[in-house]
Amino acid sequence: GIATAELPLNDVQVVDPIPAGMEYIAGSTTLNGNPVPDVQGNSALVTGLKVQSPTSMAANLMAGPKYAAIVEFRVRVRSDVLDGTVVTNTATASAALTRLSLPVR
Repeated sequence: GIATAELPLNDVQVVDPIPAGMEYIAGSTTLNGNPVPDVQGNSALVTGLKVQSPTSMAANLMAGPKYAAIVEFRVRVRSDVLDGTVVTNTATASAALTRLSLPVR
């Protein structure tokens, strides 16, 4: 998935549990093209992955699409899943707003 922001954000975290009927492919999670270590055999996304823009410090997401954080992982359909089963994947992102410096008049 791709995360973008309208305002700069800090302490950005994405949680994305592996959907029912799917099996995580070990070592497949990346953030901005860089490998992310697994946590106890699962994607770090299962418990929460701090994400950032490609050129930002850890857990900071800059505003605008050119600073998007790109998170990817792979799964496979388990053999016990019946044909026609609908799979839904839902990720949740949380963050704090970065304090903006405004002129005082």
